[in-house]
Amino acid sequence: MYCTANCLELKNVSFSYGDKEVLHSVSMSLKKGGQYAIVGPSGSGKTSIINIIP
Repeated sequence: MYCTANCLELKNVSFSYGDKEVLHSVSMSLKKGGQYAIVGPSGSGKTSIINIIP
């Protein structure tokens, strides 16, 4: 996975709320203008991924 200009890349991102880890080593590359869906069960970290992107 690699990212050139006009994209967002996350590499090995982990995040937790206290002792509860909701993201573990997540990596992705998103191209500018692309359409993406983040899907998964409740509590799997979908909103956390969106909230950590500046």
